Amino acid sequence: MIISAFLLAQSPTSLSFAKRSEMTFKVSSTVPRLNVKATNGSIRIVVGKDGQFVVKVLTRADELPKLQESSVACKMESGTLSCDTRETFVSQGKPNSNYPGAFDYSPPVNEITIAVPAKTHLNVSTSNAAVTIGRVSGTINVRSTNGEIRYAASVTAKIEALSRNGKVRSTAPTNLGPKANVNIISYNGDVYILPALPTLSLIGGQFWNGNAFKSGNWFVEDGRFTQRKPNTIVKEVNLAGKYIAPAYGDAHTHHIDGEYLAKKMNSDYLAQGTLYVQSMGNHTSSRRESDQIVNQSNSIDVAFANAGITSSWGHPVFLYESLANPLDSKLSPKERSDAIKGRPRTQLGDSYWLVENVQDLERVWPRYLASDPDLTKIFIINTEERTQNLDGLAGTIGLAPEVVELVVKRAHQSGLRVYAHIDTAEDFLIARRAHVDGLAHMPGYGLANEATSKYRLGGSLPSLKEMVIQPTAGITGQYASVEQTANTRKLQAKNISILKSKGARFAIGSDIFFETQKREALAWKEIGFSLREVFQSLVTTTPQSIFPNRAIGRIADGYEGSFVVLEKDPLKDLEVAFSPLNLYKQGLLVWPASTR
Repeated sequence: MIISAFLLAQSPTSLSFAKRSEMTFKVSSTVPRLNVKATNGSIRIVVGKDGQFVVKVLTRADELPKLQESSVACKMESGTLSCDTRETFVSQGKPNSNYPGAFDYSPPVNEITIAVPAKTHLNVSTSNAAVTIGRVSGTINVRSTNGEIRYAASVTAKIEALSRNGKVRSTAPTNLGPKANVNIISYNGDVYILPALPTLSLIGGQFWNGNAFKSGNWFVEDGRFTQRKPNTIVKEVNLAGKYIAPAYGDAHTHHIDGEYLAKKMNSDYLAQGTLYVQSMGNHTSSRRESDQIVNQSNSIDVAFANAGITSSWGHPVFLYESLANPLDSKLSPKERSDAIKGRPRTQLGDSYWLVENVQDLERVWPRYLASDPDLTKIFIINTEERTQNLDGLAGTIGLAPEVVELVVKRAHQSGLRVYAHIDTAEDFLIARRAHVDGLAHMPGYGLANEATSKYRLGGSLPSLKEMVIQPTAGITGQYASVEQTANTRKLQAKNISILKSKGARFAIGSDIFFETQKREALAWKEIGFSLREVFQSLVTTTPQSIFPNRAIGRIADGYEGSFVVLEKDPLKDLEVAFSPLNLYKQGLLVWPASTR
């Protein structure tokens, strides 16, 4: 590849290999400091939880050896976190005589995302990296030689911006307040100053406190809840006894997948009060389209698993290959399976990855990381019968147990959470022994006519306090008869009782095409959850399981000011929860759409 000396920040879409790391640092000082020095790629600083820094680094390159030439080193000293990129271009190649100043070499690209406390002093210096700064309220100094700088203004910011050869593009006043000083300089790139969030006064509402609704007043300033009255109130919201709760989550969907689906589901989710969504499998090739619609200031936020990891002809290989190249509906299951096995694997690397052993994992992993997943999805299917199903119908097996542990260990080393698709109680135990972070189903979630013994959990399970489980009980009622559903519900209720006794946390996830999590939430009432437990998962456990490094899911000081306004008490009728009057995201009204 030929690259000019000043074009160091190569587009990540052309890069095939990657390594990823995630580091968490505890913060002791009241107002911590962050210093970042970088060369190429991108730097993104977002507001996370108070009391910690979380640094995610994705390094991409077109060849594996070049990954070793670049790293990001971080150290914490005296309340200051310093992160520096380190690059050793030992294989720069020969100058290209056809392009003066160019080399037959493409350097690695670092993409750094750092979640910081809401009030943090920042000092960012870069030569070629693009810089994005969220609504951080400390003293901010940002300098870039060639990169673009975007700053999401704070209400309390006093901004000074300079771009020598680019432009200063401001959609906000450049002097918003007297408290924080923001100095932004880009010598050759544009500077964007995005608008400050409104300051809200929420009066006369019934606010969810984690257990019940209590009357009170709250404020939202810089996108965060606070009980301290701000100096200036931009908008007063008289809630007149309405019920206020944190915005909802859906932890298991597959249909934020390309422009059409992302647009449809974004609209549906907002209308039902949901802001936090987890894609448990999607086409990697569709991420660019989806990212243009979600994770915006007025949209849902989505964590993407991208292509999941399974074994040859395991689930979901058959599913995705059938969708990509539809088969004759008149074929028998074996004929359909044989037809798929006889075709090329057109969806490999886009919808799924195949790993049979450690050699496969070493080959697949850097390419998998290059897609920049937010979490890892693995598949464990009917393990008891895996040996006899190896040559059976496509889609009836998953990863071998010994491979499960390898993948989970590698994902955790890369800072990725791992969720396992499971079917049986034995699958559950394999996932637990491998220390997965969560389960995309529970045993017996789709049981119909099959024997129940292999789906029944035993009471001798170890503690499950660190595990998040998505029951996906709503699927049962979609595919089974009334009688089958009733019998399945009995087994599911027994399993839920055991899981509760072991301290498991439960997240609501639909896994039903073209639907939100509403059906799933309503189904929970039939398998042993109280209305209060369902609602608490909807507003707290589920959102926090999707974005564990963000202060969401509570109405409390310092938490994101994202909430629904309900006409009636959802603890008396859960259906009410999915017909909100309004939905706010960090103080911005995002639904109804007509009033944005």
